[in-house]
Amino acid sequence: MTKNLLKRNLIHTAIYTLSIILSKGISVILTPWFTKELDKEYFGQMTYLYTFIAFSTAIISIGFETGYFYFKNKNKQENVEGTMHLNHGLFLLFFLVPAFIWAEPLSILLIDSKEFVNHFRTLLGIMAFDILSLIPMAVLRYKEKVLRYSLIRILNALIILLFTYIFLKYLPDQKALPSWIPFNTFSQNDLVFYILLANLIASGIQLILLLPEIIKFRWKWKFELIKKYYQYGIPIAIGSMAYLINEQADTIFLKKMLEDGEAQIGIYKANYRVALLLGIIITGYRMGIEPFFFNQADKAGAKKNYSIVMNIFVIISLLAGLFIVFNEFWIKELYIKDRSYHEGFKIVPVLILAIVFSGIYSNLSVWYKINNQTKYGMTFTLIGAGITVLLNYILVPKYGYIASAWITLFCYFIMVLLSYSFGQKNYPIDYKIKRILTYILLASALYYLSLHIEYTQWYYRNLLLIPFLGLILGFERKTLKKIRK
Repeated sequence: MTKNLLKRNLIHTAIYTLSIILSKGISVILTPWFTKELDKEYFGQMTYLYTFIAFSTAIISIGFETGYFYFKNKNKQENVEGTMHLNHGLFLLFFLVPAFIWAEPLSILLIDSKEFVNHFRTLLGIMAFDILSLIPMAVLRYKEKVLRYSLIRILNALIILLFTYIFLKYLPDQKALPSWIPFNTFSQNDLVFYILLANLIASGIQLILLLPEIIKFRWKWKFELIKKYYQYGIPIAIGSMAYLINEQADTIFLKKMLEDGEAQIGIYKANYRVALLLGIIITGYRMGIEPFFFNQADKAGAKKNYSIVMNIFVIISLLAGLFIVFNEFWIKELYIKDRSYHEGFKIVPVLILAIVFSGIYSNLSVWYKINNQTKYGMTFTLIGAGITVLLNYILVPKYGYIASAWITLFCYFIMVLLSYSFGQKNYPIDYKIKRILTYILLASALYYLSLHIEYTQWYYRNLLLIPFLGLILGFERKTLKKIRK
C-alpha cells in the first residue's frame, strides 16, 4: 500500500467517521431524552416503526448503491447514476402511491393498529426521500467529495434534532396543533408521531440539497443495462433484507411473543444504542472503505492491502468496544436517563462483539463484491437470517431480549466463518487469522477481568487497556511505522 494511498484512505475514513459521529451524535443526544420523556412502551413503539422503514428501503433500493460502485469502477459504464436513479423513482411511484392510498389496511396488517395510519404515511414519505437520496449520495462518495457528503449528513441530523426539540418541547402543550402540520387532528400527546415528522422534514431537505447532483443525471431507460444492474443488485437486496432480519427480527419476535413486548423492545433497543456507539465508528469505516475496495481491485498488492485494513479495523473496533464496557458507570448515567432501562446493560458487551464480527464480515465481503459473485453474500446472509428467525422463535419466549443479543452474536460468527471459508477458495487473501483471534480473545479476557472490579471504579477498569495496547504495539510495529510516516 503506497504512502499516499494509505494517507488518502485514512483521511477519507476519518472524515466519514467524524461526519457520522456528528450525525449519529444527534441520536446520542436524543436517546437520553427519549428514555427520559418516553415510557418504555413508547420507545419500543418508535423502534418498531423504524424497523418498517429499514426493511422497505432494503427492498426498494435493490442493491443499487453497491452496484453503482461496481459498474463505475469495473466496467467504466457511463450514466450509471441516471439509469439507477430513474429506476428508483419509477419503483417508488408504483409502490408508494398504492401504499399511501391503502394506508389504513396496510398499517393494520404491518403495525397491528388502526391508530397508526398517519404514522404509516409519514414513514412512506421518509422512505421515499431517503431512497431518492441514495444514488446522489453514492455519487458524492465515488467522486470523493467527502466534505460535501459529510456536511449533508451532519445537516440532516441537526434538522432532526431541531424539529424534534420543537415538537416535543412545545407542541404537546398546545391546545391544538398548528394547521401547517400534516395530519393535525393527531393527539397532542402522540410524541412518536412528532419524532417521525421531524425525520420526514430532514429527509426532504436532504433531497433538496442533493438537487445539484440530481439535475446532472441523464434519465435514460436502457433495458439491457437495467437487466445487468438487477442481476448484480438483487442478490445484494436479498442479502440486505436477510441482514436486516438478523438486525431487526428480534424486535418483531419480542413484540409478538411477549406480553410486555413493547416495554422489552424499549429496554433492549435503548441498550442496543449504547453498543451502537461502536457502530458509529464502523459505519464511518464502511463509508470510506467500500470505494477503496473497488478502486484497489485491479491493482498490484490489493490482497495485501485488504489484509492490512482488516487488522486495523479489528484493533480499532476492539479498543472502542472495551472503552465502552469499561466505562459502564458514567455511560449509563449520561446516556440512559431512566434507570428502569439500566437492567438491560448486561447485553451491551455481547452486542459489541456482535458488531465487531459484523464489521469483520463486511471486510471479508470484498471477494464476492469485486468479482460479481454477490449470490454468495445473499446466501450467507440468508443462512444468518434463518438462524436468527429459528433461534428467536425458540428462545425469546423463555429468555426474552437476552436471547436476542446472543443470537445476534452467534449469527454474525457463523456468517464470518462461511464468508472466510468460501472466500479463501475463490479469492484467497492472507488475513492474519491467528493475530486477529489473539486480539479478540485478549479483549474478551480483559472484559471478564473487569467484572471483578466494581463498575463504579471505571478508572481502574480503564487500566486494563494497557496490556491490550502493549500487545498491539508488539504485533503491529511495522504497520504503525508506515502509518506514522
